[in-house]
Amino acid sequence: MSDGESSSFAISSSNGVFAFGNNDYGQLGDNTKFTRFFPVKIFVQNSIFRIVARSGYTLAVDTNHDVYLWGINTFGQLGTGNLDQFTTPQSITHFFCSRNDY
Repeated sequence: MSDGESSSFAISSSNGVFAFGNNDYGQLGDNTKFTRFFPVKIFVQNSIFRIVARSGYTLAVDTNHDVYLWGINTFGQLGTGNLDQFTTPQSITHFFCSRNDY
């Protein structure tokens, strides 16, 4: 379980991710900016084993050690090489290293 400023995330026993709470910047990752009062499942390609929520953005690592980020990106904090805001998980592992680096 992880919680940001006003959003929360839970990982199920099958490594699915569920999010709820504030979503002003798309930090829930459900492709909307609507506040969610009940958990919604977030799509990611592989099973997530770690998730960290911050103020307005979220980071996750899957079982293949791929890194995903989404939400606000005003200062480039998502590490995507631009300032685009994302409302769905974006894989950024390919920006940093090859498979053999970790």
